[in-house]
Amino acid sequence: MRVLDLLRQVYREIGMLETSRRQKDMIIADNAGVKAIRYDKDKVSGGKQGDLTDVLLNIEKERERINEQIARQLERVMRHRAELYRLMEKVPDGPGKAAVQEHYLYRVPWGIVAERMHYGKSYTRDLARRTVEELEKVRAD
Repeated sequence: MRVLDLLRQVYREIGMLETSRRQKDMIIADNAGVKAIRYDKDKVSGGKQGDLTDVLLNIEKERERINEQIARQLERVMRHRAELYRLMEKVPDGPGKAAVQEHYLYRVPWGIVAERMHYGKSYTRDLARRTVEELEKVRAD
């Protein structure tokens, strides 16, 4: 696998991890939002009588499933990041290397990376591209 492909994969994996964490937060919010049955209200006839226990069990199962998914995603991200860090140690420090790390390994958008570095967005991306080319050479050796 090329270095750029690995960098892009880590970027995507971090995005999936963030999505899973948001799903977990929504499930927790759903769990907190479950309300008790109001016996003072008129009953609706027909349909299945609901039970909060079933709802809570389903929410808990979904939360556990997402926790396992998050753990697998985090393990993958950490494994790929470790491989990339080993490669990056062989490339001299500089703005291109910093841009690659910020964008691909921490999922910071290019515009924010450029702003932090006080460069233009296209120049920052060009510096990162050159660093990726250096990483490809280092990996080939």
